Amino acid sequence: MHIALFYHSLISDWNNPVAHFLRGIVSELLHRRHEVTVYEQYDNWSRRNLTARHGHEASIEFFRAFPEIARRIVLYDLHSVQLDHVLANADLVIVQDWINPLLIERIGTHRSVHGTYRALLHDTRHCIITDPRSAALRNTANYDGVLAGANFVRDAYITGRYARRAWTWHPAADLRRIEYTTGHQQRGTLGDVLFVSNWHRADGRERVEELNTLLIQPSLRAHRAVKTYGAAYPEPVRDLLAHADIEHGGWLANHNLPRALSRYRATVHLPRRRTVHMLPGVVSPFMVEALACGCPLLCSPWHDADGLFTAGQDYLSCENGQAIKDALDALMTDPDAVNDIAHRGRSAITQRHTCAHRVDELLVIVSELDIQKHHTASRNA
Repeated sequence: MHIALFYHSLISDWNNPVAHFLRGIVSELLHRRHEVTVYEQYDNWSRRNLTARHGHEASIEFFRAFPEIARRIVLYDLHSVQLDHVLANADLVIVQDWINPLLIERIGTHRSVHGTYRALLHDTRHCIITDPRSAALRNTANYDGVLAGANFVRDAYITGRYARRAWTWHPAADLRRIEYTTGHQQRGTLGDVLFVSNWHRADGRERVEELNTLLIQPSLRAHRAVKTYGAAYPEPVRDLLAHADIEHGGWLANHNLPRALSRYRATVHLPRRRTVHMLPGVVSPFMVEALACGCPLLCSPWHDADGLFTAGQDYLSCENGQAIKDALDALMTDPDAVNDIAHRGRSAITQRHTCAHRVDELLVIVSELDIQKHHTASRNA
């Protein structure tokens, strides 16, 4: 099958947390011998910021780490891309909702006129909930359907009549890129706790409060060494971390995350409160990756409406800062508990949430669409 993928960026994962999942999907499709071309706008937001802050070497590192994917990437100019040429041989087109809304609309129009390929919109930003007036939602009706990140989001597309069909397509881990580190003694060579989270443009006082009450204060009271990574942290937040003797490492290339996690005894994950309230069932890509790495994960409460994981077994759910301190104390003194939760978290991923699982689901969706197309053609004959 000839597959054309329009993604915001695979080259840059700067403040682009879904990059690991999308790279994994490409790798899995290539492994199954599909013909894949990835179209990426040459001056996209994530790559511009990556280059401005870390130079061209940061992009070059992607080409070294992912040579099989890099060969499939075509950079395009928004104003000159010729869809008749680009999509001439396509059987399936997947368009991420983060690309330019004008191109989303153009591809939808092209699909409605030509109709020789299947076109799916991949919802990764959940604008149907967070920003229902977003231009990215234009003309989704011209697509065959939407791949949504949670059941709640999927249902919103259908009930709001933004899409004819929608399927749930949860984030997943690419196990080709993640080595599983076993054994309590192999962890902690650099420190006790690793925290990885980018700073969003909408983050403000509420996020600072979350960091202080659920990461900084519990770690200080537990006397645990913490390091943080994340893109775009403003100076006042970096100062707050430094005052607590917490080193902030800035942006961490996603393919280096497994190695980093393997050298800390645990990781803390803090889903943003507004995300928890607005998007039940939407799981953070970081949570999926951390569990895949077999790193014991402590998480503030979130509504796992889709039943992806089992709290207390796959990860530890912590109601407040005191619960996080208590969990840290327990993990640091009980190697068996560390190994048990690490194994269970990894098993949850390997059994249900790998990129191979998601490609299986994608191929079933395409098959359903092809069957419907055949039936429609037969009735019209």
